[in-house]
Amino acid sequence: MSYSEYSTDALEQEILAHCQERSRLDSEDIEVLEELDRRQIASADGCRSLAEWYSMKFDVGLDTARKTVRTMRRTERRPELRHALAEGTSFDRVEALSKIHDDIGLMEHLDIGGLRRESARRARISADEEHRTARERFLVVCRINASSVSPRHRRSNRKDAQRSRT
Repeated sequence: MSYSEYSTDALEQEILAHCQERSRLDSEDIEVLEELDRRQIASADGCRSLAEWYSMKFDVGLDTARKTVRTMRRTERRPELRHALAEGTSFDRVEALSKIHDDIGLMEHLDIGGLRRESARRARISADEEHRTARERFLVVCRINASSVSPRHRRSNRKDAQRSRT
């Protein structure tokens, strides 16, 4: 398809229609993901979190998966945001608005950057969100056995220590 014959306005409208369609699809994905979460599919597949499962199963980055899962959970009790997403409001806008606990409308007078700053300023974290965030993060700590360190490495560390004392 050649777009060279289209007017600039028609091209902008084409992209806008695509963005709105993506938002509608994101809305449906969130609804389906919510049901999969209720069925505990991530645990059944051996994953530590729904975001990890989503990332692995659908070949998206872990950051994207986390953003999607967080937005799904934040909008569970915010039907106005789910409706706005289904009506074509961008996922980024809904995600930023979902961080604000008050119903403040869609704040269409702000661009996404301004809305993210505003949501960061107003954001509150609940005890459940804090617990879930801590549970979904993990840290592997391992001890280094002194006998497993090469003798050359131990010598260089001793020399560095001696230099620092003098």
